Amino acid sequence: MNITIAIPAYNSAATIERALDSALSQIFSGHYEILIVDDGSEDVTPAICLDYEFRFPEVIRYIRTDRAGVAAARNRLVSEARGEFITWLDADDEYFPYKLQTNFDALRANEGSPDLTMSMVSYYANNDRVHIGEYLNDPLKHVLHGELRAYLWSTMAHREVYAAVGKFDTMLSRGEDADFLIRFILAGGKIVPAGATPQMRYFFTLKGRSGEHAEEMLITFQQRYASHYETVGDRQKYLARRYWQIADYYRRNEQWDDMWRCRGLAVKHDWDEFFPKSLKLLSEMR
Repeated sequence: MNITIAIPAYNSAATIERALDSALSQIFSGHYEILIVDDGSEDVTPAICLDYEFRFPEVIRYIRTDRAGVAAARNRLVSEARGEFITWLDADDEYFPYKLQTNFDALRANEGSPDLTMSMVSYYANNDRVHIGEYLNDPLKHVLHGELRAYLWSTMAHREVYAAVGKFDTMLSRGEDADFLIRFILAGGKIVPAGATPQMRYFFTLKGRSGEHAEEMLITFQQRYASHYETVGDRQKYLARRYWQIADYYRRNEQWDDMWRCRGLAVKHDWDEFFPKSLKLLSEMR
């Protein structure tokens, strides 16, 4: 079996060595390649990637493109992948040594499943151990509500899954992975859990996160999947929580008008939950 570890990168000089080292350190019974698509980085990411490609030419391939966004980079990765199976690694995260084997073993154990099958590791590590598997009883609801956050690096699927579901949406500046996973589930795709221990570490930061992109994603999903949001329920609570999160992105970027606008929308959608928070904020300002 051959697997492609697909890495989209953009201005990742500070973290991509950690990601590549973790990919090179996989303990896996088959063969795999590491494919990097650099989405027009303006730092020294190209130099780092070329150095790794020079040192590990049998394993690593590096492709540089003009800046087109992460969805376009993912589409290029799928089209260039030589592996029978595709998994993902963000340039600022890292695998633990048995990540590939864990994903692959889960797929092999479900060979009799429907054609559209994806394995998703059950846990990843952040500051705490995060359990993905608990959301797989109703994956559509939990992806729509942002609880199963559609991190592609937790998944592995046959390359034909990507041909069947279709390309990543290049109109989305953010959330292209969630959109793909929603379309996968709606097409009858099955997600199978993989492993019982964390298989990667996710490094989360609010720095540089765009409130505009997050709000654009929220509005697009509400329009595109409106009937499904109505079906899974709790839409107002989800909107309240999400607008509060987006307000924090605006706060980090000192976009105060948008911060207060989104906090107002959060309160509007779920007054009972967010009114106490608003009172607390007002008391802190006095």
